[in-house]
Amino acid sequence: MTLGPDAAGGESLSQTFYGIAQLLESADDSEARVTRVLGRLRSLVPYERCAVLEAVSGGESRLITAPETAPDERARLELATQTLFFRLAAQQGRADEEPSATGATHLAVPLVGLGSVVGVLFVDRAEGAYDEQHLRALSVIAAQLAAHFSMLHAFRRESQRALELSEARRAAEAANRAKDEFLALVSHELRTPLNSILAWVDALRSNDTSETDRKRAVEAIERAVRAQAKLVTDLLDLSCISSAALRLDLCALDPAQLIKEAISRLEPQAKRKAIALAVALDESLTLMADPQRLSQVLVGLVANAIKFTPSGGQVEVRLERQGVLARIRVIDNGSGIKAEVLPRLFEPFSPVDGLTTRSQGGLGVGLALVKDLVELHGGRVSAESSGEQQGSTFTVELPLGGAVQATVEPLRAGAYKPAEPRVLAGVRVLVVDDDPDIGEVLQFVLEAQGAIVSVALSAADALAELTRMMPDVLLSDLAMPGGSGYDLMRNVIARKGELAPPAAALSAYAPGQDLREALACGFRMLLEKPIEPAALITAVATLAGEKTGRAATPLRVESALVD
Repeated sequence: MTLGPDAAGGESLSQTFYGIAQLLESADDSEARVTRVLGRLRSLVPYERCAVLEAVSGGESRLITAPETAPDERARLELATQTLFFRLAAQQGRADEEPSATGATHLAVPLVGLGSVVGVLFVDRAEGAYDEQHLRALSVIAAQLAAHFSMLHAFRRESQRALELSEARRAAEAANRAKDEFLALVSHELRTPLNSILAWVDALRSNDTSETDRKRAVEAIERAVRAQAKLVTDLLDLSCISSAALRLDLCALDPAQLIKEAISRLEPQAKRKAIALAVALDESLTLMADPQRLSQVLVGLVANAIKFTPSGGQVEVRLERQGVLARIRVIDNGSGIKAEVLPRLFEPFSPVDGLTTRSQGGLGVGLALVKDLVELHGGRVSAESSGEQQGSTFTVELPLGGAVQATVEPLRAGAYKPAEPRVLAGVRVLVVDDDPDIGEVLQFVLEAQGAIVSVALSAADALAELTRMMPDVLLSDLAMPGGSGYDLMRNVIARKGELAPPAAALSAYAPGQDLREALACGFRMLLEKPIEPAALITAVATLAGEKTGRAATPLRVESALVD
């Protein structure tokens, strides 16, 4: 072997290999150790440029160069070693032919650890060719570097596992504390109204109780029972949501009217504290939502604002259009929210006050329930506050459900109306679904209501159909082979622009991301399979009304699921 100039007259070959092995035994200060190894490598394999690339988990890499490498040279080395690494990794560290250094002015050797390529070692020089002895020496050092990097990777994985275990332990401990606090809160919230009920019941039994006090007793007992009923209902709703058992009954509704009804229900509560309730509503908006659940959200937010607003304060509810969304804002000038509380405000069982110093009652499930119900509708909720005593603003954003005219009276929960015959008479619908059975049953349901239905089994077939006939409504599955519903909608928007038919996306999956991406692509709403016939008819009627300007007949939507 031809020794490099640094080794001439210096340490023996075995001493050099041994010194390098000693340097790579420890994981401490790894980069400095590898840099020293590259410096000592010159005595075995003379070079002008030298670098080692380590592949780090997550697709990242770490480049270590020989001492005194210039920054511009380092950039060129990084590009060269990354190219070599990807080529070697594709070959699983094996060259197509037996490696040879004869006549070469540069050498690249893969670092193979535990059966995978973990890096590449590279050297080159401008003058003089490398021989087989240089290649063998470089291969020995590459094997030592591979073992060193494999050791580092193992340490990192072990450290990551330890961190995950620690985080899991902290999360379990926090959950255990939350459970204990929750049980204490449940005990408090149940016992307090029970004490009131028992005291007033005893007063009612007494013959000495005046008629005025009897009336007070009945009112107090009613308030206590209602408080307990709400507590139990909130807990059951949260349980249903967490187990995916809660379903939405969707219909086209007027959110402005729903807000007015919520305000009307809470006026007595506001009057007791002399709180002014104000509204600013855009009454032209329409939503596809569950009226009972949306009312639950509105009442919860307004009641929360009243609860934390001092006597003589003000609570305002605003409804406005924000692009394809309806934005509802509940604004108060009450006690405000601490900055450290805001991030966990919508977590279950997280009351704003401390456990033993709570100035307000409640289990801390109300806002968590609001968040879950809003997200079930494909929306989002957020809270803002400048701090204590600075008031707060809660914002709910929900996707608009089409331009149903304000003169159409929305369907309320419990006010069932059967589907009117031929409600879709003359409405042209294009159904796109790769499952022929799904397309057939949707066609059957819609044609029974008078619609003119065409079925396409792919995005390509749908685009071809759109060149022949422009439908009033487009219904498209999202997950299809050869082109998704997202791709189809983007293509339709690109071709037709404002003339594109209003569309609803159909999904057999249930992630919240589906609705957000569908709206971003141009869909007006999303329905989850299996779709109840009433839900389908209502959606098509709403979208057809949007295109033609006609009012859609409101229909009760039974058991429709929303992502």
